[in-house]
Amino acid sequence: MKKLFTIAKKEYMRVVRRKGFIISTILSPLIMAGFVFLPNQLMKIAEEKQKVVAVVDDSGFIFERLEKSLDRKLPTGERVYILKRAKKEDKEKLIERIERNEIHAFLIIGKDILNTRFFEIYLKNVSDYKTIGEIEDKLSSAISSFSLLSKGINPDVVQDAIKKVNAVTIKVVKGKEKKTGIMGEFLFSIFIVSLLFGIILGYGQVIMNGVLEEKTNRIIEIMLSSVNSFKLMAGKIIGIGSAGLTQVLIWALFAIFLFSSNLNVMSGVKPSIDKNLLLFFVLFFVLGYLMYASFFAAVGAIAGNIQEAQQMMTPITYMIVIPYIIGIGFSSSPNSTPMVILSIFPLFTPILMLMRMAYVFPPLWQVYLSIALLIGTTFLIILATSKIFRTGILLYGKRPSFSEILRWIKY
Repeated sequence: MKKLFTIAKKEYMRVVRRKGFIISTILSPLIMAGFVFLPNQLMKIAEEKQKVVAVVDDSGFIFERLEKSLDRKLPTGERVYILKRAKKEDKEKLIERIERNEIHAFLIIGKDILNTRFFEIYLKNVSDYKTIGEIEDKLSSAISSFSLLSKGINPDVVQDAIKKVNAVTIKVVKGKEKKTGIMGEFLFSIFIVSLLFGIILGYGQVIMNGVLEEKTNRIIEIMLSSVNSFKLMAGKIIGIGSAGLTQVLIWALFAIFLFSSNLNVMSGVKPSIDKNLLLFFVLFFVLGYLMYASFFAAVGAIAGNIQEAQQMMTPITYMIVIPYIIGIGFSSSPNSTPMVILSIFPLFTPILMLMRMAYVFPPLWQVYLSIALLIGTTFLIILATSKIFRTGILLYGKRPSFSEILRWIKY
């Protein structure tokens, strides 16, 4: 055991002393904060200018109502939207004016807008969802208002009827209420899983490259003269994994501060953070790392050069990416049958179960079952990998076939 911990300590210090480790540990939280704060600040800056919108109103009743309802003001007190009447025949000229940035957009509202509920909006930047969404919202209110008034309903009643409803999301956690934000819950879940994904993939490649480098430089032969192959592999995995865990803990502390602070960075972004989720994050990181790091160590032992290693690690990368994509796709139904089954599947568990916990904490029996299966699978993978590592680490020249690798496992 002493030799194992000596190797682990050597690998740990080798990683944490690197300039890249120190720089990434410092810069990553700053970049993370930038992803949260910067988009909101940029949107605020982008809003601080007037937008001239030309309106082709074939309905005859929309323009005045839309102009009245689009009354949001700039900090200077001026209106954000300046509406101008236009004619359908001037469509080509309006397109040219958009191209010259003389107007921000123009709308074509048809005569049958009450029935079709469709309108056309022309603008240079179709990803300007803020403008499009605001116009859609106010236009819908204008149509609803006209429709109700045309049926002889009192104007005051109409105004009450078309008032916008805003949701205040209250998350129920263990019978208690926690005010939170829809976007915040989603962003936080994506953040912690992306962190897990990046660390496992990044440090797994560090192990693979380290084994491959020592193998090609024949350093491994000297090391094996004083320690057996299993302790060598285990020492590398534990040492490099500890460096990764150190980095994760630093980032996690920063993330807790960022998401739990009282700074209302963006409406609806602040999530409610379950402290148990952080404990499970560490557990799934350790187990997931051990499982995938074993795969990477085996690739390093089998491959003859970096090109071969890159090709062989592709399936491992897919095993990490696929559950990440599945988790995002099932964000609205984390307790659905497919999500439950896939999250218990050991190769997907570290990513998917953690995402489920971030959305809605699953029943404990599912959590414990997934952990038990993950531990069992990780043990078997480490056992098989150690046999591959024992033989492959001293193999040079031709890459072994799949059948040869299976024979190594059976030895």
